[in-house]
Order: sequence, then structure tokens, then C-alpha cells
Amino acid sequence: MVRRLLHNLFFWLAYFQFGFSLHNLIIFVAALKVFGGKNLSLWQELDSLQRKRTELDDQLLSVVEKEQNFLERMTIIIEGIEIQGEYMRELELQLKDKYEAVSKLESRIAELEKTLKKPEKEPDREEPEKELMEMTVQTAAIS
Repeated sequence: MVRRLLHNLFFWLAYFQFGFSLHNLIIFVAALKVFGGKNLSLWQELDSLQRKRTELDDQLLSVVEKEQNFLERMTIIIEGIEIQGEYMRELELQLKDKYEAVSKLESRIAELEKTLKKPEKEPDREEPEKELMEMTVQTAAIS
């Protein structure tokens, strides 16, 4: 019996070196003393459950990391949306100012065109006649 107990102990010692704590080994040894090594299937089931727990802990850690990454990305995207919104508001204000400036320029041009088309006063009829007489006199003097 002692030989079998030592055999099982060394087997489990080697097994526990690959990822199990000393606490589990102490539990195993205590259980061997209490049960006499008859219920090893319970220990195999415990081992299976501990592996499953480790796997689930790893999965949980992975999911928590993904959640944190998604939250960080979401905050970055929200900040980007806010920046784009502010930029669009600024562009809308600039566009409004430009429309107002263009409107003022159009009205000013319309006023200037009106004044250009409408003569201020009628030209004197005597002035063209005087010029025509002067040109005739100059032509006669040359000949």
C-alpha cells in the first residue's frame, strides 16, 4: 500500500509541475490518506474541472481585453464625430459669411451698373457742334 501511495504521489507530483499549485498537491495527499487511493476518478474529475476553470479564466480575460479595446475605440470614434461636427459648424458659418459677402457684392455691382447706364445729365448739344467747327477750321487751314 505504501508503495502504491508513493507511486501515485510521484505521478501527481510530476503532473502538478505543469501548471498546478502546491496547494492542490497537499489536497491530493490528504485525500489519498483519507480515501486510501480508491477514488482517483474524483481527483481526475477535479483535475478536469480545474483545467476547465483555467480555460474559462483565460477566455474571460480575453473577452475583458476585447471589451476594453472596443470601449477605447468607441470613445475615439465619438471624439472624432464631435470634432467633425464642430468642423462642419465652422464651415457652415464660413459659408454663411461668404454668401452674405457675395450678396453684398452683387447688390453693389447692380447699383454701379444702374448708375453707369443712367446718365447724370444730358450732354450739351453745343459742344459737339463746336468741336465740328473747330475740326473744319483746322482742315481749311491745312489746305
